[in-house]
Amino acid sequence: MSEYLVEQFRQQVQTGRWSEADALYRQLKQSGSPLPPDLVNDYAIGLARHGRLQEAEFVLRQLLQEYPEYVAAYSNLGLVLRRLGRTEEALETLLRALDLDRCAAEALNNLGLLLRDLGRHQEALAYLERALQVRPNQVAIHANLAQLYRSLSRHQDAIRHFRSALTARPEQLDICLGLSLSLLALGEEREAEAWARQAIHLAPHQADAWNTLGTILSSCGRYDEALACFQQALVYQPQHVLAHLNRGMIYLIRGDWQAGWEDYEYRLQMQPQRWHSYRQPRWQGQSLVGRTILLVAEQGIGDTLQFVRYARLLANQGTRVLLECPRNLVPLLSHTEGLAGCYASGDPLPDYDFYTPLLSVPRYLDTRPETVPGQVPYIHVDATLIAHWGERLAKYDGLRVGIAWQGSPTYANDRQRSVPLSMFERLARVEGVRLISLQKGPGEEQLQHCPFPVVDLGPGRDETSGAFMDTAAIVHHLDLVVCTDSAIAHLAGALGRPVWLLLGQVCDWRWGMAGETTPWYPTMRLFRQQLRQDWDSVFRRVAGELEKLCASRCPHPQKLCVQEIRVPTSPGELLDKITILRIKRQRIRDADKLRHVETELAELEKIAADCLPISPELDRLVHELQAVNLALWEIEDALRECERRQKFDEEFVELARSVYRHNDRRAEIKKRINLLLGSRLVEEKSYRPY
Repeated sequence: MSEYLVEQFRQQVQTGRWSEADALYRQLKQSGSPLPPDLVNDYAIGLARHGRLQEAEFVLRQLLQEYPEYVAAYSNLGLVLRRLGRTEEALETLLRALDLDRCAAEALNNLGLLLRDLGRHQEALAYLERALQVRPNQVAIHANLAQLYRSLSRHQDAIRHFRSALTARPEQLDICLGLSLSLLALGEEREAEAWARQAIHLAPHQADAWNTLGTILSSCGRYDEALACFQQALVYQPQHVLAHLNRGMIYLIRGDWQAGWEDYEYRLQMQPQRWHSYRQPRWQGQSLVGRTILLVAEQGIGDTLQFVRYARLLANQGTRVLLECPRNLVPLLSHTEGLAGCYASGDPLPDYDFYTPLLSVPRYLDTRPETVPGQVPYIHVDATLIAHWGERLAKYDGLRVGIAWQGSPTYANDRQRSVPLSMFERLARVEGVRLISLQKGPGEEQLQHCPFPVVDLGPGRDETSGAFMDTAAIVHHLDLVVCTDSAIAHLAGALGRPVWLLLGQVCDWRWGMAGETTPWYPTMRLFRQQLRQDWDSVFRRVAGELEKLCASRCPHPQKLCVQEIRVPTSPGELLDKITILRIKRQRIRDADKLRHVETELAELEKIAADCLPISPELDRLVHELQAVNLALWEIEDALRECERRQKFDEEFVELARSVYRHNDRRAEIKKRINLLLGSRLVEEKSYRPY
């Protein structure tokens, strides 16, 4: 009788009739009838495949009680525990399987997948490669290796394993799609498209296939066809996250920002657990007057530098604005206008009323191309570093041009935006140009064998002061930045410095599809490829424009120079000048004027820091002095407006009278500062009384 029940149980497991299999399993266990371990193992695998993970765990643990050295059961139990999220137990279980049999292919494969999930990629590769040595023709191992290599941007290795898997299973959808994306990453667009269309042929109603084809077509600049693919994907799966996100980026690059921002919100569903960790509600456009909002940096450094501009806009609307960002960016972003505080991710936060992912702000402020808050600068440079790098760069004459050529190599579209350093040789040949490297990280090694002169400021840049802190101070002293699409471009733009951005014909959505200007950065000029991968013509245009710039900047070979003048002055006069320069830094928008203001301010603030003591009373007087100078600025603007309108009424007279009253108050505060600090120099005023 027991043999008959075992055979019935086997048939139910093999045919997937799980209700009958469950009943027979319970009956056989209650009767104490022996069950073949392989059959029980298959039963547990079936339970797991149907999402019955706790039951599968129970069955496998029962099996291991009877057969404590059964390797396959340990391997499958490890897989079940991994799916249950119990990673430490899964790791111990799989290592136990390999203790029993170091060549257990399933255990090696499952351990590789677990280590991949834990981010231990090199170990994962090692175990998967060992599994493949044991089972060189197993499709699943080839597929797992291929997907892991693809995630690491090792696309040549990924393609090799994808092709091996497809030899055995040419109809497997995820392998076709993975192969197409790796081919795309290497620029093999025609074959990538062919495999994506093969996937659609295999599964015409599968949203992933349509989304992948759309991704390939979009990367080729075939936006109409790509948009149709994303629309088709959403027909079959209306909440497909990537299809919404990809469609949104096409809307954005075409200038339909309202629709684009809506779809772009789907990016947040790719990391839902991250956004559940904030204790206050997410902002969705409510009034923020008198409230505090936490902006949360997301995505790349360039994105953060671009969109942190909204702190000033929100602050001007009566909002207290905080920012949470990666720790290495805190020193730089603490100098952002409008921020009341900047905090490293994971550190304790002060109270706030709402939080928002940073790139969601433009959606709720209804940002369109014509309403971009484009005033620059909105990030300021540390005064001490400006002075330090000013001294270091003083020896480099000519038109100082900062260059950067390489973005993150793991970025999906990096092949269409980065160039080799050698492309800049044409710029180095322009008479009067001095190239200065701003490259950091990948691509920096190309300087070692560069055949033309490029100033290398050394590896210590940004190491101690914080990410981009030194670079920002260097950019402050440059005449121009010329770079490909990377964080350097956003940094220069945010600082209000002149920057020429080199773009592939197919570029990121934020730069649009045509034109030499961008609403995001008024000091930026765009140089676009006219033909894909044709960088030569781009650099020819840039070299020609550099020649014109050098000619306009140096029209006469002989220039009069004056040595720096150092004049003794009182503390009150020094601080008066500093407060005026701080107001100018906030009010002036012209990039060249602003550069002069920031250079002078940095020098004077360094002198003040070196020479003046720290005192609460002095801080109070400086605050009063700045308020008076700000009032004088406003009065001057109002007087000029009356002059423009030829309106010389009582308001004009009152404004004119207020000038000398405020100047008297200004002189009084400066004298109090001088007396407080015991200055040898004390400025005096003497006018007729009124």
